[in-house]
Amino acid sequence: MAVIEQFVAETGKTKGVNQIVGRIAPAGKVLLVDAPFALGTARAARNIERVYLQEAAKLNPVDLAKYKKIIVSTKALEAIIARVNGGKN
Repeated sequence: MAVIEQFVAETGKTKGVNQIVGRIAPAGKVLLVDAPFALGTARAARNIERVYLQEAAKLNPVDLAKYKKIIVSTKALEAIIARVNGGKN
């Protein structure tokens, strides 16, 4: 699992997201987790066949078990920790 500051596709282009994902996980299926995804970033990422998107509020254990490579934004990580702590962070 890798934690990054945020997912930003400056131009809303697939190439930008592909570069970010490629640096962290050059091959294989990747799960991106954010809370929530920016519209441009979500549009760009969904065009990449090996990349799957999930918002932190909808993340479940099956998602975590299914993917060996997971990239989480710091905002999503905070949301996940809050869920685990019963809504308290």
